[in-house]
Amino acid sequence: MKISRKELFTQIVNAYKNGGSIISCGNGGSATQSNHLAEELVGRYKKDRRPIRALSLTGDAAIITCIANDYGYENIFSRQIECMANKNDILLCFSTSGKSNNIINVIKKAKEIKLENILITGENYCGNDGFDSQYYAVNQIEGRRIQEEHLVLIHDIIDEIEINILQSD
Repeated sequence: MKISRKELFTQIVNAYKNGGSIISCGNGGSATQSNHLAEELVGRYKKDRRPIRALSLTGDAAIITCIANDYGYENIFSRQIECMANKNDILLCFSTSGKSNNIINVIKKAKEIKLENILITGENYCGNDGFDSQYYAVNQIEGRRIQEEHLVLIHDIIDEIEINILQSD
């Protein structure tokens, strides 16, 4: 089910208001987007503030290679959220295509453990993945342009969190 930008922001802010945080993942360039989101929240974005809890599942090479070796690359993210996720967290999966097996598997695992999840992708994604997941698609179809729009979206997500969470503390 395709969601709007406003719905995306609302779900993320609500996760934080309910004591959760963002857990993110992606492959290749989308992995760097995942890391970028987490580092801007834990570190800082525009202003000095307290750190905001976030976790990128792409950041630990030892965990990723261990899981890939023992359970297969298609399970590198699903295995981690099974261990790391809190019921109030939200999973954001960055993917230009939405078709990678490890992304599909982490979304399936998130649904299984009742973890809110959203695929962030491009306009080519049609949502026909067979498991009725939520997705937000930027208005781009070329991989590099999708990733550029994802970066803008990441900064907008951080702005929303800072405005709606930090100012309400």
